[in-house]
Order: sequence, then structure tokens, then C-alpha cells
Amino acid sequence: MLTIATAAVGSAALPLAGGAAYGDTLGAAAWLFAALGTLLALAQLLLYSGVATADRSAVGAVWAAALAEALVVQLLSATGRLSVVTIAVTAVVTAFLLVAVGLLRSRRVGRVPPE
Repeated sequence: MLTIATAAVGSAALPLAGGAAYGDTLGAAAWLFAALGTLLALAQLLLYSGVATADRSAVGAVWAAALAEALVVQLLSATGRLSVVTIAVTAVVTAFLLVAVGLLRSRRVGRVPPE
């Protein structure tokens, strides 16, 4: 809901949270940061769930996501396409994939094998 509301409000949303200086530069992309915050919160809950169940793949997924994001940012920098928006999009995509992997992992771990 926060992401949808931020997308609807657009450039008026970011100055409320970050001050007037951010409204002109990042206002249209404020929804990306709301989506990123939501996805990272979900990823953190899934990571804690994995840690609680002693599932080592949860930690591995976080490290893989961090490495993938660093590589994409490095590639964007090398090609001259690095900007705040491309970094935010990269982070959102990485967080989305991390949440998707976490949900798939939790479904698989939650199932009881047939006897």
C-alpha cells in the first residue's frame, strides 16, 4: 500500500520524508525507495526465519544477492549508466529475487516429506 500511495503522490512524497532538497531530484522515483524498503523488510523476516530453523541456504542467498548487486553496480559504472535511479532499480530487483527465493525456500522447508 505504501508503494502504491508513493507512486500516486509522486514528487510530493519524498520531501515529506527527506526534506525539500530531495523532491526535485528523486521525486518521480520515490516509489522505488518505498518498494525497496518493503522488499528489504520481507527479506529480513525471511532471513530470520531461516536462521531460526538453522537453514544455511538463507544466509547463502543473502550473500549471493549482495554479490550480484555489487557486480551489476560495477557493470553500470563501467558502462557509464550509473545513477541513483539505476542503483535503486538494481536494489529493488535484487531484493525482489531474494524475497522470491526466500518464499520458495520457506515453502520447501515447511513441507513434511511423505513417509
